[in-house]
Amino acid sequence: HMVNLQRGRNGSLAENICSPKWTYNLVNNGLNKGSFIKTNLSAIQSVGVASLKDFPYVGSTYPDTNYKEWASDASIWKKAQNYTIDTYSIINMSSHISGPKDSVLNVAKAKLANGYLLTFSTYWYSWVLDRVDNDPNTSSDDNYVGQWICKYNDDTYSGGHALTVVGYNDDVWVDINNNGIVDQGEKGAFKIANSWGTSSGNKGFYWLSYDALNKVSEVGRIQNLSSSFKPL
Repeated sequence: HMVNLQRGRNGSLAENICSPKWTYNLVNNGLNKGSFIKTNLSAIQSVGVASLKDFPYVGSTYPDTNYKEWASDASIWKKAQNYTIDTYSIINMSSHISGPKDSVLNVAKAKLANGYLLTFSTYWYSWVLDRVDNDPNTSSDDNYVGQWICKYNDDTYSGGHALTVVGYNDDVWVDINNNGIVDQGEKGAFKIANSWGTSSGNKGFYWLSYDALNKVSEVGRIQNLSSSFKPL
């Protein structure tokens, strides 16, 4: 995504898409199981990443070569070296978020506004989902009312999962404490892309309330989501 953004390339072409099979197969120790964001980034930093055209991803665990295979063509490894990263960084968002205007959100918002994507890990089955409510004080949220949003985490530490942050909206509101009042701490959310297809969530996307990033909710609920976003 970042290379295509910088070079003005068509990101829908296979030759311009990084192969998830390439990186995942390098770090999964030959097992069909999860991996860590940092491990994948370290692999790209060390050896680069091949394109989807050069190393196609089938999308199935059968045969097992789909998650065990490494490229046997030396030219693919050489081409992959054109797509390494010098470094990667963490956006620290551990400070309490009292509302959508808090400065702790500024770095993440700036990155997203400039076309960057951010990745983070969380416990998916700990997310408590609800529907975006309609703030009567603004029309800027009208297109999103009724969409799925994570309003807080129930602290069950279940279902480790990685997701991608693709945008944000300070006007999205979810009534976290169900008092019918638009509280400042309930406003604003990041737009999240999941990897389960368009039948999931809001055609493949979800909202993540800013308040869900707090250890303790601004409006009285206990939270424990990841407090760091990691940009690719």
